[in-house]
Amino acid sequence: MKRNVDFIGIGAPRSGTTWLFTCFKEHPEICMSNIKETNFFTDFLVSAKNRNIKKYERFFSHCADGAVIGEFSPHYLSDEKAPFLIKKNFPNVKLIACFRNPVEQLYSYYRFTKQRGRHSFQSFEEFLEKEDFGAKKKVLYYVNLKKWLHVFSREQILILIYKDISENPKHVLRQTFEFLNVDKNFIPSKANEKVNPSGEFKGWFLSRLAYKIIYFLQGRARGDKVIAWLLRSRIKVLFDRAMQSSTKQKKQPSATQEPISPSIRKKLQKMYEEDIKGIESLINRDLSFWRQ
Repeated sequence: MKRNVDFIGIGAPRSGTTWLFTCFKEHPEICMSNIKETNFFTDFLVSAKNRNIKKYERFFSHCADGAVIGEFSPHYLSDEKAPFLIKKNFPNVKLIACFRNPVEQLYSYYRFTKQRGRHSFQSFEEFLEKEDFGAKKKVLYYVNLKKWLHVFSREQILILIYKDISENPKHVLRQTFEFLNVDKNFIPSKANEKVNPSGEFKGWFLSRLAYKIIYFLQGRARGDKVIAWLLRSRIKVLFDRAMQSSTKQKKQPSATQEPISPSIRKKLQKMYEEDIKGIESLINRDLSFWRQ
């Protein structure tokens, strides 16, 4: 029998999805994938020939019957195929999107990818000049979300704002829990914690390693229940350690963080203005604080 997935966090990157995933893991009625960011419905790590839904279900093989099952893969938002592949397999799934000031999100993406060694640009300005449009496209929330709205109903998509997570995390959790039809009064122990920028690389690396291991070994388990159980338990330990390394009680400032120059900020705000207006209209909310 096909295992149903009740909700999927589709993005955006660098906008609070790790915090949501960590809090959701604590909820007694929710069961999250055994690693964050399966990216199963993108070509990010999974080729079309390996996209067997049975493999996807293994990410949730530890979930008890009756649990509300879900995952977060922030790269889904800007992926061209993901809405259609998810609709095909889970037509009634609920989707969660979290958006951040697009200028701040792009800057956070620049710093994070630099930590990961994906580029050697010496400044944010150089990154903007030489990086291809891919990074900037991920921040076009309305443009990307319209693809999903062509496939899923508006009622299936919950849109959160990163600023609300920073200012009132418990309210955001209550809102999301209510959307998922689970106990909305549950308060996770990590509700007031923030993702640690300096520790995120380790968490990202371990989760990617866990992802590769689970795919490599599951194909060799060949139905052996003992091997499958051992695999799930070890992957879970590995990922839990990754998550512990990427969260802490207080957010630590980065000594290397450079300010965004007023001229660059103004240029980016102008570039994203129409997209911001689209989101404002969609959620019927003034996002002028993104323009400050």
